[in-house]
Amino acid sequence: MVIVNKDKNRLRNSRAILSVLFASGLMATSPSTLAKATVTSGERAIQRVGSATNVSPEGRAFNLINVARSVLSGADIEQITQDQSLYKVEPTYALRNSYGDNLLWDFWIGSFVEEEMSKARGGPNNRLPTKDQLCFADRATQLAVKLLKEAPASPTKLQICFVASLQFKRIGNTQGAQGCDEFIQQSVKNCEDEMRASPEAIIEAVSVLNSMAYRLAPVPIPSGTLASIERKDLGQSITEDAARKSEELRLRAMKLADRLPSDNHVRRMVHRDLVFFYRHFDRQNLAEEQKQILFELVGVSDDKILFPVSQFCGRALWWTAATGQIAALCGMG
Repeated sequence: MVIVNKDKNRLRNSRAILSVLFASGLMATSPSTLAKATVTSGERAIQRVGSATNVSPEGRAFNLINVARSVLSGADIEQITQDQSLYKVEPTYALRNSYGDNLLWDFWIGSFVEEEMSKARGGPNNRLPTKDQLCFADRATQLAVKLLKEAPASPTKLQICFVASLQFKRIGNTQGAQGCDEFIQQSVKNCEDEMRASPEAIIEAVSVLNSMAYRLAPVPIPSGTLASIERKDLGQSITEDAARKSEELRLRAMKLADRLPSDNHVRRMVHRDLVFFYRHFDRQNLAEEQKQILFELVGVSDDKILFPVSQFCGRALWWTAATGQIAALCGMG
């Protein structure tokens, strides 16, 4: 009974720490240069997106960050928020399709990497956001992380927080970015320390760890899902230090994923992606080791399982050595 009470106290303290991080870091005050900007129309637009009915707090946070990013890229503040498809519908497909698959998040993170590379090159299309655009994006992102505080735990909550951190860094709100990063690190550590963490909490931590790894070393890992958003080679030179830190994050994700059952899709994907990660750096022995672990998990010793079988309706069937397209009617499950 004493042990149970200690566990409850530890979990209660962890939640308290996370609440403080949200209250302080995530809702940080904007830099003074941004606070001076006035965006009356932008405030209305933020309120419109942030208060959309029939959309979860998590979904509204996702939409706010998406709209803010579009504005930073040059979209008109009023015009973009008139498109109700951007924020009136729960973005279920974007948030939860391919449960545990990091493809969409890697696409978002890759776009941040490309923007940084373009800024470093000083290319002709490297335009700087206006003060109003920066202020709009900062306020929208702050509201997004406030909504995340209200959202229940999910496989995408930490992912959205990570994207918010990247966006804060692009805006110049270092305090907001630090708050997001601290929240993510504390959440992942809690999951690692708690051996009875739920599968949902493990999947959430695994997903964000892999995104953080991809941010450091954007290795192009092939995928058969969402073919129009393939992970692509960004042409970025990956330093030895970045590769090492990325590997450490992926191995932390693997250790967590290995708590899941052998037939769990997320656990299998972690080992499968490590195969391609190690191949990219020509570390063939480690790639082969991960492949053999995957074979054991799936119960099939065939390289074909490294790729999904294409189905109709843009779906993919994983972990089969079958070849060819498997017929299935749309809407039939």
